[in-house]
Amino acid sequence: MRRTRIPPLAALAIALAAAACESGDISEPCEQLVGDVRVVVDSFYAAGFRLRANDSVQVGASVRRIESARAVLVTNFTVCEATFGDPLDRPVNFFTTNESIAAVRSNGWVVGRGVGLAVITVASDTDVEPAQFPVEVTQ
Repeated sequence: MRRTRIPPLAALAIALAAAACESGDISEPCEQLVGDVRVVVDSFYAAGFRLRANDSVQVGASVRRIESARAVLVTNFTVCEATFGDPLDRPVNFFTTNESIAAVRSNGWVVGRGVGLAVITVASDTDVEPAQFPVEVTQ
């Protein structure tokens, strides 16, 4: 069997071509999200937050349509990065998994009550994907 060495520039070209083909495939699921309607939580709170018992914070949320989406490689996996349009005229409702840890009012005020972890869900109409974020309450 004869071995052939690939010149470095050719190897780079092959790698770039393979990456381009792969990125085209991984973008498809993201592009299918365009037009979907989602509940969007203010970015400062979207990943969750820590709150002291008896403290409170108001979390904003709105219903928005996805205008564009693209695949973004993060370490060893791909996530969809979406761009949202202006808020739609739809109500949002806040719910908590544990009222004794974190209470939430209909206008988005979250109040720390007891030490622990609660999940806040923000929902709208049945055809809208809800949003969730954790709240850790400390002493």
